[in-house]
Amino acid sequence: LHHSLVEQLNNAYECIYLWFDNDESGIAATQKFAKKIGMNKCRFIRNCDHWPKSIKDANDALRHGLDLSLAIAQAESPRHDKIVNFAEFRNIIFHELRNPHAYGGTQCESLPGLMKKLRGFRRGELTLLTGHTGGGKTTLASQISIGIADQGINTLWGSFEVKITKLIQKMIKQKFQQRFGGKYRPKLEDLDDSKLMAIFDQFDSLPFHFLTFHGATNVEIVIEAMTFASQVLDVDFFVLDNLQFMISTTNKFSDKFAAQDEAVSLFRKFATDSNCHILLVVHPRKEIPGTPLTIHSVYGGAKATQEADNVLILNNAPQISTAVVQSYAQKNDVPQITTTTATTNKFKSLDLAKNREAGELGSTILMFDAISNSYIDNQSPAAEGSRN
Repeated sequence: LHHSLVEQLNNAYECIYLWFDNDESGIAATQKFAKKIGMNKCRFIRNCDHWPKSIKDANDALRHGLDLSLAIAQAESPRHDKIVNFAEFRNIIFHELRNPHAYGGTQCESLPGLMKKLRGFRRGELTLLTGHTGGGKTTLASQISIGIADQGINTLWGSFEVKITKLIQKMIKQKFQQRFGGKYRPKLEDLDDSKLMAIFDQFDSLPFHFLTFHGATNVEIVIEAMTFASQVLDVDFFVLDNLQFMISTTNKFSDKFAAQDEAVSLFRKFATDSNCHILLVVHPRKEIPGTPLTIHSVYGGAKATQEADNVLILNNAPQISTAVVQSYAQKNDVPQITTTTATTNKFKSLDLAKNREAGELGSTILMFDAISNSYIDNQSPAAEGSRN
């Protein structure tokens, strides 16, 4: 359209209807002409749903004797695919308000205290998990993933620090070497071949998948594999352990903080676009020994915690009273332990420092059980007493 014609159209008409071919090129042409004329003046005409598929434009419709006034009456204002109004979400919001439990996150039954605050791991969210070096981050991430997979949720593990074989051994112990009736199942090492193979078969039935990457890996390649897992394997829960081992500064970025920020942005976008949950393990920055970690302790800049929906921090537990320690031991049928042992090894404080959806924050006291290689989450009465 020549600019003089555009000016004439704008002066002569308050509303201009555009009706191009009902195909990709026609839609593109509609957008192009509307931009020239002025989006606020244009209305887009689309073929009526009940018309034959062979009708491609107004001329075809006229030759077939179709009612053009119906198509004109259904003309729409220009729309941007990233801009919507309330009508688009009206029914969805109504259903969410009437059925809140249907939209809750996936629960991890072995961590009831955390779930009470977090209210589950929700689709489309990114959770950061941090803690001191050697403080049990991988152990906790593994335990969470088992709780998710136990419910039939397809889960993908990316272990960039720990070898897959070592990780799977830990997971098998967490799953099968637990207490029943106050007694532990036999250690895996003590089982004969047939029983061990039977356990392997049970573990193999869980919907786990594993990335074979190890150490520094191009994040875009990781995203490509995750995209395949989401689209082909229907994976809805991803565990990446950990960010610092994964990112490499030898490619796009020379600044390690910039590389980390870019990786977090990509994972944030992936979680949203794929409607999945990502549990991302990150290292903390160097802190004074004995100082509890906070949301500001995450390594790098503030982008990671800003992008994340949830932030979990695994700290050493504060001094715990003898009564609380013995309450844990008695309730969970484990040997009696001292407060000295509790504060150095047995007890951890899992701090929920950010919870964008549910809003509730707070700490849950966990006791580490070395035999099952798992954390025991006593939300009441022992855990509640330990916070008082």
